[in-house]
Amino acid sequence: MAVMEAPLPRRLISTPVAGPLAALVLACLFFGLNSAQFFTGPNFSSSSSRSWWSARWPSGRP
Repeated sequence: MAVMEAPLPRRLISTPVAGPLAALVLACLFFGLNSAQFFTGPNFSSSSSRSWWSARWPSGRP
């Protein structure tokens, strides 16, 4: 007796990651459409003068 598997879209929607991922995508779309600067270069730049780590701990370590 063969066990029938759910179709792929139903399996993807039922994963625990689907809800938070959908919320993130919707938030990015909302802010991207409502802001002229959301998708600009400085928001995607990884080479800033102060990284998150150095801004939090100026000595360079916790």
